[in-house]
Amino acid sequence: MYLSRHAACGLAPLAVLLLGTGTAAMSAQTVSGSLEESDVTQVSLEDLLGVEVTSVSKKAQKISEAAAAVYVITRDDIRRSGATSIPEALRMAPGIEVARLNGNTWAISARGFNSRFANKLLVLMDGRSVYSPDNGGVYWEMQDTLLEDIDRIEVIRGPGATLWGANAVNGVINIITRAAKDTQGALAYVGTGSVDRSNAGIRYGGKAGDASQYRGYLKFDNRRGFVDAGGNRTGDDWQSGRGGFRIDSRLGGGDLFTLQGDWYRADQGNTFSNPTFNPPFTQLVPGRGALSGGNVIARWNRILSATSGFTLQVYYDRTRRNDAQVYEAHDTIDVDFQHRFAAGESHDFVWGFAYRSTQDDMIGRDTLQFSQRKRRDTLVSAFVQDEMKLIEDRLRFIWGSKFEHNGYTGMEVQPSLRLMWTPEHAHSLWGALSRAVHTPQRFDFTGRFNEADAPGPFPGAPPTQVAVIGTGLQSEQLTAFELGYRFNPSSRLAADVTAFYNRYRKLRGAQFGDAFFETEPFPPHLVVPMYLRNNAWGTARGLELTAEWLAADWWRWHLSYTRLLPKVETAAGPTNPSGADGASPRRQIYVRSSMNLDRRIELDLWLKFVDRLPGLDIPAYTSFNGRLGWKMNRNVELALAGYNLFDSRHPEFTTDFISSVANQIPRGVYLQATVRY
Repeated sequence: MYLSRHAACGLAPLAVLLLGTGTAAMSAQTVSGSLEESDVTQVSLEDLLGVEVTSVSKKAQKISEAAAAVYVITRDDIRRSGATSIPEALRMAPGIEVARLNGNTWAISARGFNSRFANKLLVLMDGRSVYSPDNGGVYWEMQDTLLEDIDRIEVIRGPGATLWGANAVNGVINIITRAAKDTQGALAYVGTGSVDRSNAGIRYGGKAGDASQYRGYLKFDNRRGFVDAGGNRTGDDWQSGRGGFRIDSRLGGGDLFTLQGDWYRADQGNTFSNPTFNPPFTQLVPGRGALSGGNVIARWNRILSATSGFTLQVYYDRTRRNDAQVYEAHDTIDVDFQHRFAAGESHDFVWGFAYRSTQDDMIGRDTLQFSQRKRRDTLVSAFVQDEMKLIEDRLRFIWGSKFEHNGYTGMEVQPSLRLMWTPEHAHSLWGALSRAVHTPQRFDFTGRFNEADAPGPFPGAPPTQVAVIGTGLQSEQLTAFELGYRFNPSSRLAADVTAFYNRYRKLRGAQFGDAFFETEPFPPHLVVPMYLRNNAWGTARGLELTAEWLAADWWRWHLSYTRLLPKVETAAGPTNPSGADGASPRRQIYVRSSMNLDRRIELDLWLKFVDRLPGLDIPAYTSFNGRLGWKMNRNVELALAGYNLFDSRHPEFTTDFISSVANQIPRGVYLQATVRY
């Protein structure tokens, strides 16, 4: 068996006051300084392929030159999608599996192994890891910012461990916010809808002298709970407040210093399905969860020459979560240094080192327990990568490796080899061979999850409890083979196709142990343990195809197709399909049409087909979304969006760990007004 795991109203007067004080005009909107992004339909496909990304090689390079399966969700893509959260915006990325469990919970992964806590996808926000060291996943409801301030979301499908380290196994998502100079002036928005009941946000940016720019923001969200299979309202509503700031200062001599931070507080509802020793041996337990936290990042960039420079980043991150299942607190300090330099005309080196220390405090409740309450973990790492020009503008070879030491498995080495061939401007072919690991988490060593209770085998016998128990694991290992091809025959058509084959070893599974007797909690009961073991292995084959077509100067089409064939086995044979090979869709098809009906009216329509999840008994579904935007003038915009318009509701996922009840995703409409000065 494989185991994966109403404040907005008061904001309006403040928004009016803030807009009244804003005198600076909005600056040009750019992506990494390479693309003025005023409207997605007005940008040529050559410019889109020329957008610079930093997540592939830890240096700025064009998408067309990246030897990896990379996709960029731009700020204008997010705006025109009608998304009100980062997870919903990620539905636009090919090869990414986004499934919503309820009003405040998502399961997101890449190339399989999807779960509430998908553990093979590394997620960063401005270089700060938001990957949880305790459960090996991401609390997506805690990851947010003002969507207007996101510059781009870089999505890498495939291993990124050589640069980003352990847990960047199947992909990397890097959410990058805009520089303060690009958010000058004032912005306010307010929205309401059938699911997003009341959302509002304000932001103001200005200058501090000739060398510094700043911005600050506040946002509030009040989201309605979803419904169950019978159409009844459930207690998964969600309210949150968040604020933040950013200051960018040019110090002279090629130095740029950035100081930024965020804080948040949220309240969310959930219904947990807990085992019990009394018939019917399971009970639904409603509960509220309190989430809070904050972070501050200091970053120093120095340009030494046209081919050399370094970055030093330090951040502190604090998170707190308190719900019916667990209390958890984390305090993380991270120091990261990287240096880029050219060696002759043929070599471009990037190297660096990092240190991270995390102090946690874990208290399990009911079904979840930890044998060790507090623990401090440290991670020390270094990496090197060399990009060699074998034939100028035609053939490049990239090699490198990450070296990490963690407190669970010791030293881990994660190398990669990549080759990029560009026979002519319109064609490029790349291939990669990579090794990546997923290191164990806190639960794998000190956790216990009481999965099910049952009556005794005969009258008068004590009840039985099945418990998943962590006693220590080795790292899961991946060897990945990738082959990609990009084709850009004209200014109106571009295509990108990637094929991959992944081989996994030492996957986390479970093995039954000898039963033992417990007297607490009452009544006395027999425990059937399932000890976590590295006793599974598997493969995943897949094909990812994306295309952009500019049908007319005012009309752009976005298309993608994903095919995934995973297979996981143990010594006893193929796993139960509820494991990794049954929790991800075999096919996903995405079609989006972006039209400018005139210079003020935008119409975006998108259709997405997601195949069934056989292991979770989730049927296939097709969602149809639309957005109509009206730019009343250069400062005011109205937008009406509709979601899941084809059906009244449908399920997308069910939980496989921390047994909160999954709900149906309803049809929704949303209206938003945005003012910029």
